Amino acid sequence: MGNTGSSASPLSAGTSVSIMVDQRESESKMMAVASKISLRKARILALRTAMLHFSDDSGMIHRDGFDKALVYANLSQVNVLDLLFTMWDTARDEKVSVKDFCIGISPLACPQDDLSSTIDFALRMSCENGVQYINRQGLRGILTGKSSQFQSG
Repeated sequence: MGNTGSSASPLSAGTSVSIMVDQRESESKMMAVASKISLRKARILALRTAMLHFSDDSGMIHRDGFDKALVYANLSQVNVLDLLFTMWDTARDEKVSVKDFCIGISPLACPQDDLSSTIDFALRMSCENGVQYINRQGLRGILTGKSSQFQSG
């Protein structure tokens, strides 16, 4: 009755390959979107500034404020950004967190960057006070925020 074989199930190798394929497909889709809308880091930073200007005291922005922020930031391809706003609006109440949205779209400005540079830019997007410091709770929110919303939604 002892452990005479490997503890890995026969599905574990196939599952990990499937996850890797799914991840590569997601990365390819992200790269395709990024190249289509050609967002630059400066434009996303400008969008964040504009969104913060039109947001409420809790850091949420309503769709009408978002539309104004897009104009203020002088962005093209607003239809894609509008779809992304809808995607982030998981409560379907026509508002999203400025911070979560900007962090979430930040990889679109980094299609050719390595992982370290992409994470660095996402962390810069999360910095609201200019000190470029993030606490443990903030990092946890960045790393788990969107994945937990999609799992529960």
